[in-house]
Amino acid sequence: MLAPNYLDVLQVLTQAHNRAGNLQQAKNIKRQARSIAPDALWAQVDERENAAFKQAGRLLIGFTSDATRTEQNDTWHESAINIEYAWSRTERAGFRAARSIRFGQRDTLYELFATVPVTNRISVTGRGQFSPSHRVRPEKGGFLEASLILNHGWVISLGGGQTTYSSGPSDKVSITVERYFSHYRLAYTETAVQPDGGPWSPAHRLSGSWYYGGDNRINLNLAFGEETDETVTGTRSLKFDTWGAGIGGRHWLNAEFAIDYSAGYEGLESNRGEHLDRTTFYAGIVFRI
Repeated sequence: MLAPNYLDVLQVLTQAHNRAGNLQQAKNIKRQARSIAPDALWAQVDERENAAFKQAGRLLIGFTSDATRTEQNDTWHESAINIEYAWSRTERAGFRAARSIRFGQRDTLYELFATVPVTNRISVTGRGQFSPSHRVRPEKGGFLEASLILNHGWVISLGGGQTTYSSGPSDKVSITVERYFSHYRLAYTETAVQPDGGPWSPAHRLSGSWYYGGDNRINLNLAFGEETDETVTGTRSLKFDTWGAGIGGRHWLNAEFAIDYSAGYEGLESNRGEHLDRTTFYAGIVFRI
């Protein structure tokens, strides 16, 4: 290797391997750099890199179930299977099939997603969904998001798409600003939804994550704004003020088996004084093959 003790060379090599998805090579070079300069911040092991390395080239299969108790003493249920494969840190694809009961109506929903790199710093994620029954869930929908990796752990993502319900289409746009540092992530997301040509409804979400012990994580979320999603309100184009909070995460019990969990509360109130407060509990298991 040219100038093996020159930190600038090692840093450039690490960046090149990370961008190419060669995470093990990047980790080896970081280990070499830390032996030369233990205080070099860029050479510190990042928990997100550990998580990406462990998941790259692995198939994840998950089974989940959640229950939501509404203020009207109605309980929603959903069970789903999730399948995801990661070729590298920036290339992955997945499939989800769910069966749900909401407002006394049974639905089946299928979803596909994929993330692919466009350049060293830009990746694009596409999502699509389809419900053959669509009594409450959307008939179909698509969403496309582009993410730009900046320096010092910053990431900016812009997205947009459309969801079609039995009553008509609903447009959606979003922007997310993220900051990764040490073992943590902070993010702010603003989303705006326009149901069937009506006024836009903005919503805001603050998120925080702690990555620990490899690819384990704990997530905290706070949200507030306006809600017009029919699958949530059960009412066509009726706007609700909403606020909520939740906690969740994933914990690996060993290299091949993990548990998912979350709990949250959401309150909604319409301009007519109608309330739709809900409490949700979610649990799942994940196998890594």
